[in-house]
Amino acid sequence: GTSPLRNEMLAQAYPFVGHLLSSLANKALSPQAPWRQVLGLLALLALAALLAIRPTAWQIILTATVMSASLVSCAAAAYGAGRVLPDGRAHALNNVAYIDASHLEAYSSDRWANHGIANLMQTLMRHGYLPLLASDLTAERLERAGLLILIAPARKFSPTERDTIKNFVRAGGTCICTVGAEEARVIAPLLVDFGFKVLPSPVPPDEDAFEPWPLGFFQQSFGETSDMWYVPFYAGWPVECVASSFHAWIIWSDGKSDEPIVVSRSEGQ
Repeated sequence: GTSPLRNEMLAQAYPFVGHLLSSLANKALSPQAPWRQVLGLLALLALAALLAIRPTAWQIILTATVMSASLVSCAAAAYGAGRVLPDGRAHALNNVAYIDASHLEAYSSDRWANHGIANLMQTLMRHGYLPLLASDLTAERLERAGLLILIAPARKFSPTERDTIKNFVRAGGTCICTVGAEEARVIAPLLVDFGFKVLPSPVPPDEDAFEPWPLGFFQQSFGETSDMWYVPFYAGWPVECVASSFHAWIIWSDGKSDEPIVVSRSEGQ
């Protein structure tokens, strides 16, 4: 079928599609060429004959070691040479948008399930972006992208990954992070790097910390009066920003207090 070529499926199947289109555009010499197959078979038969004639232990061990090392090196070389990394830098607005899929994010693998991200990906497409799932967060990948979305990750970011994300933002990229109090402990170091803070919940009995007040499910207005939209929140939590300059896009208010729930700030370019 053509499922990998369809909208939301392309976000995960783009390595396969990239190899497919590359093969169709440039049919280079295949490793499955008959003469290579015959040559490899003859080499294996010769090796088997030599081992059968003089089957000493050290020769068998050495042969197995060399063949294992050869297999690993060939697999690594093939992976590096065949890695598909879409590049959006040729556009005036870098339209490659990565959704992180390497930190146990809180969305369903079923794109159209209750916690799926099919609508998010299609919204990005309607605005000119190419949404893709990122199996890792390397500098080589992010330097070619313009947008990175982190959806409630449950696995900590390594110092290298944090530095990569900071450099990505400072070079002009945009990072959107959606996180609630339940996931705040995991992503707290990354939020601090950009001057943000979400108080964690629940708070253990041995910690002397303030328990954040859950805002729950609600809809909040967004935009100017002449062009106002209502944004639904599944589980809203207040966001603190310790930086000197930031912009609160959406503020939750009960008439007594105001809590920013969507904030942003610029850093770098």
